[in-house]
Amino acid sequence: MPKAKLTKTVVDSAGHTGAANQTIYKDTELAGFGLRVSKGGVKSYIVEYRMGGRKRRVTLGRHGPLT
Repeated sequence: MPKAKLTKTVVDSAGHTGAANQTIYKDTELAGFGLRVSKGGVKSYIVEYRMGGRKRRVTLGRHGPLT
């Protein structure tokens, strides 16, 4: 999981890496915020949090309509 400040430049240049179905880029300044890049190259903003000991991940929206 790469970590970086998620600026527009970083998001535009982010790509899928590895053999997994998705790559998650976590923001270093805003805890829980990140960018998910699918194998097909679709970029979506996400929020991760813990509730009741379980890790949850919510998709906020796709990159493009949401910047």
